[in-house]
Amino acid sequence: MRYLRYILKRLCVFIPLFLIVSLIVFFALRFSGVDPITVMLGERQATPEVMAALRAQYYLDDPLISQYLRWIGNAVTGDFGVDYINHQSVSTLIAQRLPITLGLVILSIVIGTILSVALGVLSSVREGRPTDRTISVAVLILVSVPPFLLAIITLLLLSVFAPSVGFIGAINSVSDYWARIPLPAFVLSLNMVAIVTRVTRSSMIIQLKSQYTSTALAKGLPAKMVIWKHAFRNALIPVLTIVSIFAGTSISGAVLVESVFSLPGLGGLLTQAIKTNNYPIVQSALLVLLLVFLVIGLVTDLIYAAVDPRIRKSGKGITA
Repeated sequence: MRYLRYILKRLCVFIPLFLIVSLIVFFALRFSGVDPITVMLGERQATPEVMAALRAQYYLDDPLISQYLRWIGNAVTGDFGVDYINHQSVSTLIAQRLPITLGLVILSIVIGTILSVALGVLSSVREGRPTDRTISVAVLILVSVPPFLLAIITLLLLSVFAPSVGFIGAINSVSDYWARIPLPAFVLSLNMVAIVTRVTRSSMIIQLKSQYTSTALAKGLPAKMVIWKHAFRNALIPVLTIVSIFAGTSISGAVLVESVFSLPGLGGLLTQAIKTNNYPIVQSALLVLLLVFLVIGLVTDLIYAAVDPRIRKSGKGITA
């Protein structure tokens, strides 16, 4: 029951935040000074009557607040309208590309969490040894390199050492998907690995040097049990905090990594729409990315609350 109340409290934060950011996105685009009618017409000439008819068709003569309410109301039902240039359904365009971006983000979080926890624990149990120093140097290098640069370096290395590996083209099947997604997801996860590994190492060292760990070892408990069941469990809280932060920021990194690896995800759609001032696509894609960000934060909060009951009692999440 207490866990259910915690979920409801988090949703009470989730919904207003979603509406506030959607409002900011909508009005920021409208105040950019670009007339949607000129975007629709492109290089074509039109009479004032035709332009007036287009404004009426897309409700552009209505007050901005009315346009926002109509858009957000339709968006809640999954209808994002029609794009201004090709007159295609924005919902269809997003639905075609969302699985690519979502899969990239989720897989990068899974890969990053597994790698960073494994490396952090290994580094902590071998503190001061060559293994620890090697891992520390590696993560120091990774933390200094942004995801898009890591993606470019990866492509350069592939072109030299594995030129037969394909990373350009459409994704038309599940096999195409799994052939294209893992490498970009791994690259996207590296920056997360660098930070979370260091946090895991520091947190584990504190737990491994605590009195309860020494007592458990003195009683003859196996080292693996002490490390994973006792020390790691207590070291998990700060690790989850950092993972939750990177889980959210990985969405922005995914947009850049998609461009480098030519993945047909939301990043490419959003970038092209921004260049052409295609408002319906821009505002809808940003809204969907915001929703993904908030859902990831909510799921992380729920996991955090499951691990630490004190969070459920306070009602405050780590992404609040």
